Amino acid sequence: WVGGLAALAWVAIARAEEWTAILPRYSWLAAGCAAAVVLSGVVAALERLTPSELITSRYGAIVSLKVALLAGLVAAGWLQRRHVVPRARTARHGFVALATFELTAMAITLALASALAETPPPA
Repeated sequence: WVGGLAALAWVAIARAEEWTAILPRYSWLAAGCAAAVVLSGVVAALERLTPSELITSRYGAIVSLKVALLAGLVAAGWLQRRHVVPRARTARHGFVALATFELTAMAITLALASALAETPPPA
């Protein structure tokens, strides 16, 4: 998902004519990836945390930050699907702007995932 978005952003900048054909297909792939990430994250969090531990433990705080970033990513993806995909021929700059936000949020989320792997869940 991350690599695909980075590649698509590059194509949007360097090869605009190819980008309009790729965007709708990638959009469906990204939606599926987002759904898988949400589902696996919810299952993992439910196995390790009680609701109160989301705000009372370091592990829960990291999970909460990841949830907030994921919500932002899902919102950005929705904006892409709603406003950019239907207007791909004229909305390339809007895509690149949203993709920049998404890639930054993804990088932060990956850093949080690394911190999460090093943080023991509450006992």
